[in-house]
Amino acid sequence: MLASALIMTSSVRDKLVVDATKELEELPAIQSDLDRSIVCVLRSNGADQAIPQAVATGFRTCAIWPYSALTWQNLVRPSDLARIGRPDILVDVASGLIRLCHVSRTRKAAAAAIPMISRYLSPLKALPGGQLRRHIREMEKPSDALLCAAAIAGDCARLRDLLLAGADASFFDSDGMTPLMHAAAGGHADAVRCLLDAGAPWNALSPSNLSAGDLAMENAHQEVFDILLNFAIQAELVLGTIARRGRGEGTASHEEYLTERVAFGEGRIMDAKSEAVMMAWEKPLMEAHARAICCSGDDCGRILNVGFGMGLVDEAIQRYKPLEHTIVEAHPDVYDRMIRAGWGEKENVKIVFGKWQDVLPQLGSFDGIFFDTFGEYYEDMREFHKHLYRLLKPGGIYSYFNGFCGSNAFFHVVYCQLVALELGGLGYSTQFIPLPVKECMSEDIWKGVKHKYWQLDTYNLPVCQASHDSE
Repeated sequence: MLASALIMTSSVRDKLVVDATKELEELPAIQSDLDRSIVCVLRSNGADQAIPQAVATGFRTCAIWPYSALTWQNLVRPSDLARIGRPDILVDVASGLIRLCHVSRTRKAAAAAIPMISRYLSPLKALPGGQLRRHIREMEKPSDALLCAAAIAGDCARLRDLLLAGADASFFDSDGMTPLMHAAAGGHADAVRCLLDAGAPWNALSPSNLSAGDLAMENAHQEVFDILLNFAIQAELVLGTIARRGRGEGTASHEEYLTERVAFGEGRIMDAKSEAVMMAWEKPLMEAHARAICCSGDDCGRILNVGFGMGLVDEAIQRYKPLEHTIVEAHPDVYDRMIRAGWGEKENVKIVFGKWQDVLPQLGSFDGIFFDTFGEYYEDMREFHKHLYRLLKPGGIYSYFNGFCGSNAFFHVVYCQLVALELGGLGYSTQFIPLPVKECMSEDIWKGVKHKYWQLDTYNLPVCQASHDSE
């Protein structure tokens, strides 16, 4: 009889496994599939007797089972659970179905489970509000986990119902995934829109450092990627929430940096907090930047570089024999090293010591401009861009070190497009030249560096000029 199939071990303690049809030797395989969530397979055969017996033992249930058993006929009826006065078991069964969706990771399983979950939770609506809320809290907000299940299935109607009922759009499941991540990974465009409208964080990261946008990219869901990209750009225009995740993350402010000593080592400059100010692996990038800003006409003309660092871009600029080469540098240690290295003696070089914000009135106009400062953020570069109209000659080229969000591919794309959009508003068009950089770096180069400021395989070199010049 069914009672003989009850299995209670010390390892499951407050879990109940009921299986009237499977052989006992199959249970370990079922348990391993559930990632430590013990099965409660409630078969229709004899379930009426099983539930009261389970309740009498004081054991709570956890309902998850292999996908092959996922049919309504195989489940105990919710009316039976309501009749015996144990709403907590109703919530348990629904919670188990939710966890099944997470285990299966398939749209088919999630789509099959969601209607069942609703049928188990619907009897709870008859409870007084306080009791219902208590049971929901006890089961770790199953409505939040339901949101993930609905996102996996791309069930927009269910998403809206759950959100209206108070489900948390920023919920992280046991795998560190949000509903938006699940919807993006599955390519469910309407579900992604629904979750974004409900305040789901587009920039949340999984334990693998992936955002919803990254998951859309990885799974080639172009429509979802475009939705997330456009939303992210608009959000950053207003809030700028990830602007500080680029180069120099965690560093002191620019003012603090300028008062601290820097250390010049083999192939790098380090600040007092073990952050890399500049590194030798950037040399090919700096050569490409120099080529971009020095080739705007028949000759190199007048060139401006803001931020000397290791002098990599300035060495490359010199090879183009510019008519005049102006360098703005604000850090006293870097400036002293420039002077000792003979940069002040070069015939076509003009060194301006000070913060660019303070020395701009001294500067004229240029045929090519490169901007690469340390310890500043996007807001600072945005301020610099406001002065391009008088700094950059007609037909001139502007470029900058594009290190924003160098540890996340989607965030980096967001900032590429954001900068291009804002420069467009100032009358400048921007093109990005993809440069492979994976071969430039090895793990060894980051030894002793607190923040690995670049982790992507491709660097997008920006080339900007006045829109009417590029037509």
